[in-house]
Amino acid sequence: SDSIVAHASLHWDMGERANAHQPPLAAVGKVNLIAVDGERVAHLSSGYFHAQVDLNTPKAWNVPGNALTSHVRGSINPQAPNVVLWSKGKSGDQLHFCWSAERVNGERVGRFSIRTKEGLFTVEGDAGADGDIHDWIARYTGESLELWTDGNKVASVPAQGELLGSDSPILIGSATDANEPTGNFTGELIEVSLWNESLTDAQITMLAN
Repeated sequence: SDSIVAHASLHWDMGERANAHQPPLAAVGKVNLIAVDGERVAHLSSGYFHAQVDLNTPKAWNVPGNALTSHVRGSINPQAPNVVLWSKGKSGDQLHFCWSAERVNGERVGRFSIRTKEGLFTVEGDAGADGDIHDWIARYTGESLELWTDGNKVASVPAQGELLGSDSPILIGSATDANEPTGNFTGELIEVSLWNESLTDAQITMLAN
């Protein structure tokens, strides 16, 4: 999986000091670095990270083309309400992508949305049990939008079109809605990655192992 991560457009090991990240991150709210099973992770209590992708134009970065794959490894506190894994905007013309995990009838449901020239597309699927560490992966192929949990495809919907960018900031553990953060994350985040391509099924399986 290291070779796959090496080709990511964006990648963060969340247990690193925020100012050590490349691109750098700014922690907002209650964020601490702790050890879980010998691994350093970011522990958030309604906190988030602001990604300064370019210190001069931090909002300019967008995924081009008609494909992307995103990977988040972490766990959600069972007491947390609806939370956001990471995002670039949340709705309307400010949405580029948004990945949330919502409580629905006692279950945790992942929800990944993108905006393309053909419209807004959203896929929803089982995000696994709260409190456990999971590998969550979203993939847009230009023909479908999919959610994978721990190496298993849990949902897929038809989707097409070139991705549309936005001026929203990239936030890890939150989303901007009317210029205000919402859905601040509570739990642990270990890794966050994004590729401006559609990874193969085999590569997704490797990331989850």
